[in-house]
Parts: sequence; C-alpha cells; structure tokens
Amino acid sequence: MQEETRAVLRKFVERATLLGESSYLAAAKSAKLKNWPPEFDGPGREQAESFVLRLRFFIQNNESTSLENISTLLQGDSATPPQLMADVASVRADLKTAFESLPPIRVSSAVDPNPPTWGEIWDVFVYGDLAHENREKRKRLDAWRGHEPSFALFNYYLSRIFAVLASGIVFLGGLFEAELQKTAVGVLVGPPKP
Repeated sequence: MQEETRAVLRKFVERATLLGESSYLAAAKSAKLKNWPPEFDGPGREQAESFVLRLRFFIQNNESTSLENISTLLQGDSATPPQLMADVASVRADLKTAFESLPPIRVSSAVDPNPPTWGEIWDVFVYGDLAHENREKRKRLDAWRGHEPSFALFNYYLSRIFAVLASGIVFLGGLFEAELQKTAVGVLVGPPKP
C-alpha cells in the first residue's frame, strides 16, 4: 500500500476513534421520546454541534478522509486488497440506502406534505442549523419546530441517523486499522530474502 494511502487511513482511524468516543453518541444511545406531547430526552445542542464538527471529516469532500475520497484513494492504489475496497463500497451503499429510506413513523403536514427520509432529516438539521444555515433548509426546520410532537420525533430520528452513520465510520476505522497493522508488519519485516 502506498505511503500516501497509509497516511490518510491513519488519519481516518484517528478521527473515527474520536467520533466513536463522542459524548453525543453516548447520550444518543439512551435517547428516548417521553410523555405526551412527546419530548426528546437526548443529546443537547452543544453535543450535536461538536459531533457534527467531528463528522465533517467524513462527509465533506474537501477532506481527504471523506467516505467518497477514501473510496477513490483505495481504488487508485493497486496494492489495496480487493476485500477492503468491497467493504468500503458495501458500507457506503448501506448508508446510502438508509439515508434514502423513510423512518417508521412518517410525519407530514399541510406546510410539509412529503414525509422526509432519514437523509432529508439529516440534511435539514445539519445544513439548516447545526453546521450551516441554508435558507430553504432553515425554513423547513422552522416549519417542523412549529409542531412540537413532530419536532421531538425528528430530533429522535436525527440521533438515530447520526448513530448509524457513526457506526459505519467506526466500523471502517476498525477495518483500516487492521489493514494498517497487517501492512506495517510487512514493511518492518520486508520482503523475503532469497
């Protein structure tokens, strides 16, 4: 494996470890909806913003560690094991499928008649509030806020999609760490002597 590839994978592993240790994920594991109208009992805004800052290394393509850039990097390195490339492609496909699907309880209203997918929920929160403030996404978020039971449910769904995304990233981090350890042994030992 090329040294450039190994360096990027080491960064990915380091950042995936930090993401997996996030206080947001710890709070999200015990998050629940309670009472009526429902209230979201989960991670707070500061935890969500901190989590998104860590997450951006895997979702923004200006980062070498983004899932898309990692995939391209591995495909461009002829020494990358085919199984590792297949595992990355599989995780990316699974995440894409999850993002395109609808949550089990679909919420719509006169203002927002189309129930959002997991990915749309993610997109509206992240790019309408937590990391950026896109006007259209912010407008949709404000419409959701106008109906407290739905907004509580959307907050709960956001915690679930963040957990799913982090699981995929942490899983890949573990695969990359194992591959780095395998190739490090080969680098230290060197090729067999004749």
